[in-house]
Amino acid sequence: MGREWKMKDIGLLLLGTGALIVALVVAHWYFIEVLPRMHAETGVHAWCSVEGNTAFVRVSTDDEIHNVVVNIAGKQCKYDMMYPGTTQVCTADVNETTVFRISYERGGKKIEESDVCRYVSVAKPIPTAD
Repeated sequence: MGREWKMKDIGLLLLGTGALIVALVVAHWYFIEVLPRMHAETGVHAWCSVEGNTAFVRVSTDDEIHNVVVNIAGKQCKYDMMYPGTTQVCTADVNETTVFRISYERGGKKIEESDVCRYVSVAKPIPTAD
């Protein structure tokens, strides 16, 4: 005796097959398209903060870069070469917020960037009246 297929059984089979196909397409897209692009992003990352009267410029690199020069508040820090995975810190005495500039050579091209050093302060809660 064979079991009869009902419309509900056929619908569930088609729904399950469609869900499996969609899951395979999404998995393929994620592993083949998204993940390789995420790991391909390399470069130089610089950020700055002002704590008290001192500005800290941190420069990190994922590539080999040459002739790195950091200018901040009239002070210059120079590094002949930075290897992948390294970080350098340049400090300068400043008053509040200031601008820094970084220049370096990467892959035979000279690149210059600038940004603002922001003052870092401690967040304090505001008292509320009852």
